[in-house]
Amino acid sequence: MFRQTLFKVSNVASSIRTLKTAPVLSIEKSFCKVQLLGRIGADPKIISTGNREVVLFNVAVNIMAKKLDPAGETSDPEADNIHQYTHWHAVVVRRPTLQTHVLKNFFKGTRVLCNGVLALKTQEGSNRPSYTVVLDEITNLGHPSQRQNLSESSEDKNESSETDNADTA
Repeated sequence: MFRQTLFKVSNVASSIRTLKTAPVLSIEKSFCKVQLLGRIGADPKIISTGNREVVLFNVAVNIMAKKLDPAGETSDPEADNIHQYTHWHAVVVRRPTLQTHVLKNFFKGTRVLCNGVLALKTQEGSNRPSYTVVLDEITNLGHPSQRQNLSESSEDKNESSETDNADTA
């Protein structure tokens, strides 16, 4: 019994020694996640990029900040120096199912919550890096679209005119 325990302890000790002498690969977990809460600036459009098509749209995000004078200080501490600044972010949709969903349900002025990752967009002839958000998930936070209401009301009018024509015939 004592020999079995001693044998197990020695095996554990030798395995620990081999772990210490083995090269250790340190792999860190990291991620880049982006959330945008804002409004779509223009209707999403399809863009061809080489061998595939992507859907592209811009999201306007408003940021509230104190306005500073050129010296870096507020001119009047009691004055209302809070201003609203708008930042525009390019959003790219690569997944085909998400592309059809975005093209069908989202348009200019829709309030959205976008989740995605940052991607570096390189442009020829420009030294400045620009980033796009590659969309993973999108949520419509606005009211039902006016376009859908208009299309539904036009369908209702067409149906009612057809029934009126059938009654008069």
